Formats: sequence, C-alpha cells, structure tokens
Amino acid sequence: IYMIVWVEKVLRGTDIDSSIEPYFKSTLKNKEKDKLLKEYGNTFQRLGKYRQPFAWGAIPLFSNQGKLRVAGEQGVTLSRARADEGVEQILDILKKRQQKNTGDKRPLPAQFNFHFEQLYPPLSEDTQYPKAVLTPSLLPIAPFDENEKEVVREIQEFQDKSSIHDIQANMEYVNHLYIYPESVNFTKHKDSNSRNITCKISVKSVDDDPLSVGLPVIYDRYSQNSNKVEYRTRVNYHKKTPVFAEEIKLRL
Repeated sequence: IYMIVWVEKVLRGTDIDSSIEPYFKSTLKNKEKDKLLKEYGNTFQRLGKYRQPFAWGAIPLFSNQGKLRVAGEQGVTLSRARADEGVEQILDILKKRQQKNTGDKRPLPAQFNFHFEQLYPPLSEDTQYPKAVLTPSLLPIAPFDENEKEVVREIQEFQDKSSIHDIQANMEYVNHLYIYPESVNFTKHKDSNSRNITCKISVKSVDDDPLSVGLPVIYDRYSQNSNKVEYRTRVNYHKKTPVFAEEIKLRL
C-alpha cells in the first residue's frame, strides 16, 4: 500500500513540461520572476477553476511482511507529472523503481515532509487517544473536543473478498458514491479540434434543466467544513485522450 501525493496547479495554457520547467531554475533573474508572477496572476483570473497535473510522490506504508514501515518524520520526493499517467501507470513506475532500487533521475527540487504515528484505541486510562476524530462521513466521534487544533480524519476502508471475515458489524449508516473517471477519447469526435478536456461531475435534483446548479453533496477536497456543487477533473493540455487519476466522493 502506497501513500500517493498529487500536486496540481492552475491551468497555465501550456503543456506540463513547460509549466514545470521554471521550478527547476534556481537562478531566475528578478525580471523573469516578476514576469512569471504577473503571468500566473492573469492566468488565475481566467482559468482559476481549471487544474493541470504538476507533480506526484509516493511512499510505501508497509513492508513485504505487512508491518508498518513508516514512523516519525518521512520525506516524499516529487516527480514531474506526465500527461498520460493514471493510477496504473504510477504503480508500474513504482514497481520498476523497487525492482531496480532506484529513484527519479530528475526529481523536483522540493519534497513533502510527513509525520507518521500509529494511533491505538483507548485500551486503558493511560493510553493517549486523539481528542478530535472524524469518521469518513465527517461525523464527530464522541467525546469530541471542539477546541482541539489537530483533527484526525479516518479513511474509508474498502473490504475485498479475501478479507470478508474481517468485516465488522455496521456501526453507522454510510451512503457514499465514489466516482473514478478513467479516460476519454476525442480523436474521432465530430469536433476534431476538441482538446483541453475536463469532466464535470454534479448531482441534480431535476432532469429538465441540465444547466441548473448541482446539489451541495460533493466532498470538498480542500476543506472538511463544506460541500461543493460540482467537481471538474484535471486538464491535460492539448490532449484528446486524457487519462484521469482522481476520486470524487459524493454524499447521497
């Protein structure tokens, strides 16, 4: 099991390599920096709701024996994203790196630092347990300390057939829908100029008005206090056959 970090940026109007290249230059002149900042500001105003892939990083969480292999501070090196990289392609890259015991030959000059800590249930009065825990449905688990700054958010576990005996009795009602867009192909579309493609996901209360605002039932990826009325997938610049690697979570 890997923890994968996706980094995105506002769609700039250029391919991925051109968008990433300025971040590899450690000696940009002040004029070049000012020009880029001005360009990014104008781009954000025009294309702020559209994103494009930027970079990704991964770290294995368990050893081959199934034991947790991460503890304390861990750094995740970032690799530049590619337009045709989905989850399967990322896993193939990680598998090849593990076999050859190598890393990215030209990583981004930055990394994410994480602190890993295994949390145990309150087995005794001396056991330290988080004071503020939210379920995957963002429901607080009592006792919940409203003043606690560090909130623990549980991850939804998907059971497969091999672990069917580990399924516990239902503790809450869960009504979620997970959507995983894979790819689209516009090479034979009647509009041959179709490019910069994004998929828009929304849930409507009526069918007679396709332009109506969706229901606020899509979990916000960047906040745990609000839901969104729509979700747009990342844009692969000038790609007629984009590959997606995103998860959209809806509250039904």
